[in-house]
Amino acid sequence: MSKENILDLDDDFLNELRQDFLEEARELLELASESFLGLEKNPNDAEIMQKIFRVFHNIKGSSKAVGFAALSEFSHHAEDLLVKVRDGKVPANQSVINLLLECSDGLSKGLACVMSDPKLEFLELTLSKLRSIESVEEEAEAEEPTSERAVFEESTSKMDHGSAVERSISMEAVTKKRSASEDVSEMDLQVEMARQEDQKQASALESIKLPTWKINNLLDYFGEQVILQSKIGHLIRSDIYKNQEEILSALVQLDKITSDLQQTAITLRMVSLKPIFGRMERAVRDVALQSGKKVTFAKVGQDSELDKTIVESLIDPLTHMVRNAVDHGLETPEERRAQGKDETGTVMLKAYRQGGSFYIEVRDDGRGLDRSKILKKGVEKGLINANQNYSDNEIYNLIFQSGFSTKDQVSDISGRGVGMDVVRDMFKRLKGTCEIESTPGKGSRFIVRLPLTLALFNGTLIGVSNQKFIVPNSDYSETVSVDCNAIQDANRGEKVVRIKDRVMSVVPLSAALLGNGSDRSKTQRKSFIAAITRVDARDYAILFDELYSQEKVVLKKLGPEASRVTGISGGTILGDGNVALVLELKEIVKEFREAS
Repeated sequence: MSKENILDLDDDFLNELRQDFLEEARELLELASESFLGLEKNPNDAEIMQKIFRVFHNIKGSSKAVGFAALSEFSHHAEDLLVKVRDGKVPANQSVINLLLECSDGLSKGLACVMSDPKLEFLELTLSKLRSIESVEEEAEAEEPTSERAVFEESTSKMDHGSAVERSISMEAVTKKRSASEDVSEMDLQVEMARQEDQKQASALESIKLPTWKINNLLDYFGEQVILQSKIGHLIRSDIYKNQEEILSALVQLDKITSDLQQTAITLRMVSLKPIFGRMERAVRDVALQSGKKVTFAKVGQDSELDKTIVESLIDPLTHMVRNAVDHGLETPEERRAQGKDETGTVMLKAYRQGGSFYIEVRDDGRGLDRSKILKKGVEKGLINANQNYSDNEIYNLIFQSGFSTKDQVSDISGRGVGMDVVRDMFKRLKGTCEIESTPGKGSRFIVRLPLTLALFNGTLIGVSNQKFIVPNSDYSETVSVDCNAIQDANRGEKVVRIKDRVMSVVPLSAALLGNGSDRSKTQRKSFIAAITRVDARDYAILFDELYSQEKVVLKKLGPEASRVTGISGGTILGDGNVALVLELKEIVKEFREAS
């Protein structure tokens, strides 16, 4: 399509085509991420070559079709390099593999900012490297009577049948789309106008590619729900008293279908972890090259699915963790041989679902955490008392403190004390936890526990001073009854209670949330209910008045004013129509502890 044709399109339609292109291109890059690393191990693998060529070829054609000339030119030169590697004209050595990976990174960055910066001048350095390789082979290629590239392109295009974006922007498709709008209903037009208005307000639209079976399941449940609602309405209108049993039976069925519909709707937000695993493999490879270490990256559970919001938030913390596993955890080949180990270390990324939670583990078979070194650094920084005994877990958790590092020398990889505090904070925002296991000389294991989704969860409805709140079940381990006489005064006004042979600090929710007198144990109440939660390796008893019921909670975000209140993550509408705030117990404990 010519430039004039592109400019003739409506701005909204062109933007829609460009968003389709960006979505497709990102997906292609994610699917090919393993192939770029696989090429390093198997440079003569024709299947890997074809997968990578497909990425550059499709992005080249589609980006040109929607008017992104700089992105198209960049993909074109990267495509040329790949053909030369395939034909044996350029050796698939380390520097060439690095350049191809640099091209992949350039494409990713280009896709992220091409809407606002179509010239993509930051790609010029990589382009100059590609052109320098092309100039060496220019004369030889000019003498070839038949272009090898044309044959390669033909075979690839037969496999692809053209990209979705290239097909969608043919003039025939444009004509059909415009003419179809004349036949739609007034409501459809209003919906379309509202959607276009949303496009103008947002620079980019988020989307999720869904398999057909998920949509079919959703429609099936929705159809059943509509039928039941119609049946209940008929029974009520005909004779509500005579049909009480049938109405109650239908309501029970409706409740089950609604629950199934909720769960099915949540699966629409679930995306594969495979792209994340690909990024982590690349991070391991890069750090291994920088540090001179030999590493095998093992992947378990990369086809698992998790909420899209959570997956996107995992990129930074997991990157820090796998980089640390290589740089801090693994020994050099010489050190490993001296210890009788294989000179190639292993870093494993594992994902799995267990119970109502999702787990991600990062393991290495390296030196393990140095407890004495962490303890010494913690004392130096004033984080712990040198004369107090601490458990291994309490010592290991010091590495999550901001600015904490045991490396004596700062490098480009690590040693500045930046990173693991980011990990802790991100998991906290995701309502997750991270536990550490380590064995000297054998390695470390970081176990991250996450909710399956942030939109729907199981919670407990509790009462505090005649007000109702929701506590996520993942925020506490158990609930117990606490006799007021069992609450004792400790140092500096702190109150403690012994529960099952464990002494733990008391946090009264009435004081932490509502500002009521914190010494409610001296009132006429004989007992409280306590939710036991663990914060920074310490157990706390969170006191409240009433324990009502277990609830399926649909989390609703609050306005900007309420969202800044510590200890409140959102709200939900209860069955009686009232609103209950959703509490974050760990945040409430920390704020109460600091204020005491």
